[in-house]
Amino acid sequence: MSTYAGWTYKCFVISFLLLMIVKVQAQDQAAVPKISVGFVMGFPTGKTAKTYVNGYGASTKVELNFTKHLNLTGSAGYMTFRYRDEVKKRLDYLGEPTSMNGVVPIKVGAKYYFEGIYYAALEIGAANTLGDGLNTSFAYGPTLGASIPISKHYSADLGLRYEGWKSSAGQVSFFGLRLALAISGAKK
Repeated sequence: MSTYAGWTYKCFVISFLLLMIVKVQAQDQAAVPKISVGFVMGFPTGKTAKTYVNGYGASTKVELNFTKHLNLTGSAGYMTFRYRDEVKKRLDYLGEPTSMNGVVPIKVGAKYYFEGIYYAALEIGAANTLGDGLNTSFAYGPTLGASIPISKHYSADLGLRYEGWKSSAGQVSFFGLRLALAISGAKK
């Protein structure tokens, strides 16, 4: 495992543990309309991990209140993955391009808030690869996370998800970690 891969794995584990132990007393994060903007890190799994070391990007998510504990969601983002060194060397040797094409995932779904700060979400949609060979994949992503209150209208959103992009060309799968700032206009 490269030093960079080891560092990203440690960040992933620490963030996951923080997500599991965060506790906020007497504050219930009920489902309310909000918008969030955040940073995303991707940690490839399965066959994807043989090609890519990690990924990074940004995303925006809009949540519309449906019931007391349920929000409907819509999200759009940008992700790119970094080739493993040996894959990049092989592509260079073959004269293939080694610049990374970005991917724009656009998804809709639902986010259920449990009592307290924790939530579970599921989104589906399309992941569109940018560049010369435009490719659209079916995207899906179940998420577990926490909405940590900062003030009356702001919260930090920390989510851990498994995401897959499936097309006729194959599948990309990864664990994603999203850290975002959410802004709510609703009174709590």
